[in-house]
Amino acid sequence: MGGPQPDRAALDEVERVGVQLEAGDSPAALKGLRAAAGRVADRTTCLEELAQVAQKSGADGSTPSGNAVAAHVLLRLHHLTAEDHYRMRAEEILRLYRSEAATNPFAYATLLQALELSTEGPAEVVVAGVPGAPDTEALWAAVASVYLPHHVLVSSMPGAAETLPPARGRPQVDGRATAYVCRNFVCSAPVTDPSALRPLLEAAHG
Repeated sequence: MGGPQPDRAALDEVERVGVQLEAGDSPAALKGLRAAAGRVADRTTCLEELAQVAQKSGADGSTPSGNAVAAHVLLRLHHLTAEDHYRMRAEEILRLYRSEAATNPFAYATLLQALELSTEGPAEVVVAGVPGAPDTEALWAAVASVYLPHHVLVSSMPGAAETLPPARGRPQVDGRATAYVCRNFVCSAPVTDPSALRPLLEAAHG
């Protein structure tokens, strides 16, 4: 029997604000993302609720499972903010449905995608540069040319008062747009040449 699902409007808002974050609108967008994610987390299943309520569905139906989408959103927020409570909340959801997913994985495709993100982590790509400048756009074009199934893209404006955690301490080199490819906040050496960036992205894909 299905139970409460995350607020779909909140999920949509998380995805919309996440796009803004990756475009570099970090200060205002981060506030919006946290607020929306809070609404998502408030509506998802807690492990402690198992003894009190009927089982809530983690399986996909005609649309992806709301709880599975919530886990994915919370994991993505963790990697954008480095705040562990989002990861812990997502892991509660993943643990709750692991037995069902192991028994019938085809019905839990969205949950398994979130599980993969949780275990492998995303490729984190930081580009420090002036948005719209030719050297910045050339690096983003290189990023777009490589398939990264799980990724966090962060645009960092030189001299910005606030930056997202993946971009902190990762400046431009010699005043040129500079890219870093990271996993779990551990990054490659900086590169400014798009042709040097592509092999790093392919290695991050694994």
